[in-house]
Amino acid sequence: MDNFEYKYNIEISKEQLEKLFKSVKWKTGEYPNRLYKAIKNSEYVMSVWKKEELVGLLSAISDGAINVFITYLLVKPDYQKSGLGSIMMNDFCEEFRGYGRRILTTD
Repeated sequence: MDNFEYKYNIEISKEQLEKLFKSVKWKTGEYPNRLYKAIKNSEYVMSVWKKEELVGLLSAISDGAINVFITYLLVKPDYQKSGLGSIMMNDFCEEFRGYGRRILTTD
């Protein structure tokens, strides 16, 4: 997609994470310290940026062989229905192609 930059496993500030999660009204955004730690400790993090703005995120953890769990998949409301979620999911599926189970967790 034009004008978006995709980054992997980079440092994302607590403030950027909080803003993204609160934009979709996820309660997790109310706990920026815990959220930051969770993202920092994730095995796979794909983030989507529009200039300096974090607009999408997919994070996952795995057992390294068979199971991988998507812990977060979200896109800011202004960018939803633009295909960013599909791009992130396709990239994730390619990255973990040989795994027996690729699981999206829900709350």
